Amino acid sequence: MHTVLDHDYFAPLVGKSLPISSQGKSIGELKLDAVEVLPKHNRHQGDDIRPQPFSLLFTSAPELRMNQGMLDFALSNDRMESIFIVPLGPAPDKRWKYEAVFN
Repeated sequence: MHTVLDHDYFAPLVGKSLPISSQGKSIGELKLDAVEVLPKHNRHQGDDIRPQPFSLLFTSAPELRMNQGMLDFALSNDRMESIFIVPLGPAPDKRWKYEAVFN
């Protein structure tokens, strides 16, 4: 059975630290802080088959600073997904913030 990666899929993962890797090499973890539903674009209103846009907001440890790009996230014991993240900068506590947008 194919599971859709939508905001409902990620909601139970909020507050969890997700292991990340790139090209098979473990990098560390990103904590999923929030799943935010985004408004649909005007051209996609109505009975459209496109899913609801949403974003994921993450934080990392202060020493884990990454550029934008694809990372492999271990979403469960048997599920790995590649997600494109964009750095948003450091928070006041010096932890790095990142965002992934699904639209």
